Amino acid sequence: MSKFTLDDYFASSPGLSVEAMETLADYAGIGLLNWHIPSGKISLNRNITLLAGYEPGDLPHTGNTREMLTYEPDRAMVSESIRAVLAGEKDRYRIEYRMRRADGSLVWVSETGIVYERDKSGKPVRLAGLSVELTRLKWAEEKARDMELEVKRLSAGTGDAGLAEQNRMLRAANAASATIIGGFHQDYETVVRQSLQILAESIQTQRAYIFRNITVDGRLCCYPRTEWYLDHPSGRAQGPEYAMVYDEFLPNWREITNKYASMRLSMENPDRELVNLPHTEDVKSIMLIPLFLQGEFWGFIGFDDTLTGREFTRDEADIMRAGAMVVASSLTRNETFSKLNEAREEAMASTKAKGEFLSRMSHEIRTPMNAIIGMAAIARKTTDPEKIQYCLEKVDASSRQLLGIINDVLDMSKIDSGKFEITLHPFDFEQMMQDVFNVIQVRLEEKKQTIHYDFTTVFKNKIISDELRLSQVLINLLNNAVKFTPERGDITLMVREQPGETGGSLLHVEVIDNGIGISHEQQERLFQSFEQADGSITRRYGGTGLGLAICKKIINLMDGDIWVESEEGKGSRFIFEFPVSWGDPIPAASILRKAAPTSRILVVDDAEDVRMYFKNILDTFSLSCDAADSGEEALALVRQSLRDKKPYSMVFIDWNMPGMNGGDTAMELRHLLGEDLLVVMISVSDWTDIEQSAKNYGITHFLPKPVLPSTLYNTIVELADDTLIQEGRQTTDTPDWKGRTILLAEDIAINQEIVIALLEGTGASVICADNGEIALDLFREDPERYDLILMDMQMPVMDGICAAEQIRSLDDPAAKTVPIVAMTANAFKEDEQRCFDAGMNGHLAKPLEIDSFFRVLDKYLR
Repeated sequence: MSKFTLDDYFASSPGLSVEAMETLADYAGIGLLNWHIPSGKISLNRNITLLAGYEPGDLPHTGNTREMLTYEPDRAMVSESIRAVLAGEKDRYRIEYRMRRADGSLVWVSETGIVYERDKSGKPVRLAGLSVELTRLKWAEEKARDMELEVKRLSAGTGDAGLAEQNRMLRAANAASATIIGGFHQDYETVVRQSLQILAESIQTQRAYIFRNITVDGRLCCYPRTEWYLDHPSGRAQGPEYAMVYDEFLPNWREITNKYASMRLSMENPDRELVNLPHTEDVKSIMLIPLFLQGEFWGFIGFDDTLTGREFTRDEADIMRAGAMVVASSLTRNETFSKLNEAREEAMASTKAKGEFLSRMSHEIRTPMNAIIGMAAIARKTTDPEKIQYCLEKVDASSRQLLGIINDVLDMSKIDSGKFEITLHPFDFEQMMQDVFNVIQVRLEEKKQTIHYDFTTVFKNKIISDELRLSQVLINLLNNAVKFTPERGDITLMVREQPGETGGSLLHVEVIDNGIGISHEQQERLFQSFEQADGSITRRYGGTGLGLAICKKIINLMDGDIWVESEEGKGSRFIFEFPVSWGDPIPAASILRKAAPTSRILVVDDAEDVRMYFKNILDTFSLSCDAADSGEEALALVRQSLRDKKPYSMVFIDWNMPGMNGGDTAMELRHLLGEDLLVVMISVSDWTDIEQSAKNYGITHFLPKPVLPSTLYNTIVELADDTLIQEGRQTTDTPDWKGRTILLAEDIAINQEIVIALLEGTGASVICADNGEIALDLFREDPERYDLILMDMQMPVMDGICAAEQIRSLDDPAAKTVPIVAMTANAFKEDEQRCFDAGMNGHLAKPLEIDSFFRVLDKYLR
């Protein structure tokens, strides 16, 4: 077999291999085709694949691929050209044909091919081809034909001298067109300015510029798109943000902008129709030519003569228009391709982000599921009560983690569908903060981290906002701070009240940590959906990448803003601000003012921020407070107070301090001030962990960190004046509902079991119905029997909505008054509203929160 390869050809050129040629072709944008004729296998390089609209690796390596990519009307011509070369009738082929891309569009291609390997009998074995795109050249040929027609129109009835002048300008217009069409390997904006330069110099002007039309607020405007100048620029800033309204600088633009019109003015005697066109102070003559593409007013090209006052000729305007049309067409085409490329890049980035998100979601869902299944299996195999209790605690924690993931996904779905809403109502901000802390407390203790509160405001009135969504933001930010802060790290929650614009206030909230920090590049995409700062973050710390995107949406819906300030290795500050208005006074706050004791208080803590926090809060309540950073300093202050005959009556002491610890300090202070001294231990530790040790020092009062202002004051009032102010919501004991009967409409057996188990010990009896129709029949038979109906929404035969509506429509008076509470996994706001519209009184979302379950039922059964 005789074989001539490219390697043979380049054997005499050391260092230039086939691979090098393929690399050069790749850089030059040339397509390479390699066809093994006996097997039919065809290989296409990256350039051909991308030109056809596919990703590398998407196209099969078969002869059918070649036929598939060739536009149907051109297939016969392509096949015949290749056949002639394979048959030996020609040594090569050169063809121009249309290729059909993946999206159905067509591109022109020029292809040259040769047979570079034959067997011993002369049959072709391998064929190679080179391809380049011709689309822009074909487009240029079409524009050239249009210009030729324009030349013929202009030449009719023109004398020899005028014809020579026209030819000169036409050659310039052709040169401008060739420049913008052929400038493949130059910066595009440079090529556009070079084209304008050629046009401007052909009519002896010193500036040329193009204005592009856009619509702003329903008014036609134009903005400076690009400019060429000989000696100095016009001073016009470029870009859509500098758009001008036609009605303001060219009032009669509708009349004068027809397809063959132009404005050719000597600025020594300016036309009254041109008003307030900026940056024309140094212009002697001006020509403005409107440009139309596909029948639409696209914009205009302008030429300024800054040396001579003259009026441009009609021929100059017509020929400049022809050249400018090519430039305008190129600009439009470039804009279109730029938008397509941007859309493609955005789509690819979105697809990649969602793919990574799905991978993370799989991991995040399977992790708690594995714990739930594994711990359930362990519990089944053991009889040790402590081990069973341990397994159940892990199952509970993992279930709540899984629920959080599901809630994030549902929230993101509501955001994408535009159904995410904010519900404003008055609530106690400090009580909400206590609830938030209860959620994150376990994780804080696991990592032995310390959280500090930094409040300068004591909330005496309820704030009006969305309590659920605000707590969701705080929990997310605090959970992130815990997650990305090392063990024994510090986290601070800062809250400031600032004056608002309309009589309300602006709440400024910061979550500060000393964790791993975030780079500037990562911060830019931090609040985007499906994103995390870094892919390695997921592998190390976990998470779905939805939390911060949801936080941003919530704060934006509250008319606020959220941002981050961070530096790698130095921690982060997540900051958000949102407006609030004020509701009724908090009942406890009014009692606080009346019950304020006159005691002197000493705070002993080695952390400066804790001491400052106590002083700021107690100053707000007009209470005298001194602070010491150690047990030794506390003893010195106490001795001084005894000398001044102003002893302290209450002391707050940190349990863990360097040097003299809290217990030793308390014992020494009692020796000085007597056994009646009120000592309150403050610590991040759980009271059960230190209770016995504290009691050995005679300490029986405990306050866990972080301390909310109202909690601190309530403790002081309770100890000093025996006037304890309740701290809001408290979990009650098992309620007594003896003699009450509940109708439970629920089709899932395990859900029936859960409700029955929860109600054990309350004395209430439960009647179960497997669907809405059965519940309706049971109620219809004995309406007076039931004190409350728990109604699932989605059930076979008859759903909960229909059952509730039909119960309410019964003639019996009990049907109008019996409380109906939805108990459903349909947890969206619109689902809750559907329940109310059907006549239900309340809504409980599954999975059930035990406290909420008893609180809602107690409202109707007590």
